[in-house]
Amino acid sequence: MKKEHVVFLSVMFLAVVLCCINHFDYSADVSSNNTTLDVSALKCDPVERWVYDIRTEDYFKGYNETTVEWLSGLKGMKVFSSDDYYVVMSEDDAGKLPVGDAADVIINDIFTCEIMENRSLGDSYNDVLYVRNVEFVNQSFYYFDV
Repeated sequence: MKKEHVVFLSVMFLAVVLCCINHFDYSADVSSNNTTLDVSALKCDPVERWVYDIRTEDYFKGYNETTVEWLSGLKGMKVFSSDDYYVVMSEDDAGKLPVGDAADVIINDIFTCEIMENRSLGDSYNDVLYVRNVEFVNQSFYYFDV
């Protein structure tokens, strides 16, 4: 009887350990915040240049000053754009995305990343996403007649 009791307790202990491991693994996946984004592959700009454009171009009139000040502190970062948002990332992460231009096609880079911050540039403008851990997935192409 004692041997059966030890075996039963060992099996129960193993089951509890496996449940704990499974729970922690699941929690790590849920909190990873990985998402898929797409941006124009036409170009990326240094954040300093983009901040200058925001402050001087009429297109950006009414921008959120707090967000622009925050962007000013992200020296050395790169900015990509899409129809729905702007994406700021490190130069190393930006180097993972192919950038190029063609006359008769619109090219977008699709990638996964972790969104660190989401800031508003203002009511009339797209949000600014600050990301890291960029992994290139592929490119999408939209062809049109010239």
